[in-house]
Amino acid sequence: MQNKAINVLLIDDDDLNNLISTRYIKKYFANSNITACLNGKIAIDLIAEKKATQPSFGYDYILLDLHMPVMNGWEFLENYTYLSMAGKEKCEVFLLTSSVHDEDKLRASNYPFIKDYIIKPLFSDKICKIFNLVE
Repeated sequence: MQNKAINVLLIDDDDLNNLISTRYIKKYFANSNITACLNGKIAIDLIAEKKATQPSFGYDYILLDLHMPVMNGWEFLENYTYLSMAGKEKCEVFLLTSSVHDEDKLRASNYPFIKDYIIKPLFSDKICKIFNLVE
């Protein structure tokens, strides 16, 4: 268990995946601040709101699903690319998706700020990989 407080943004339209991800993250980072958004539009709006009301706030990690209604992960990435916000360069973005398509993996490589492409579901071994932990 880490005492470090981290800010994590989960973007996934599946409440169960958000719950599982939250529990695994809290297992290692009890003091973490985790926000779940059910689509990319909600997440972009939240980031813009944080930027306006808390200019120094920044997320440490974003775990992003690709296939969602309203605004999917690709559309989120396009919008996120052009956002300016505090600490954005320190934020680590991970695609957390059920897509095993090579086209999606190749497309993800076009975004240099994406740290890794991780296949759901999220388990302890994947949490350790994302957060550089040793179990």
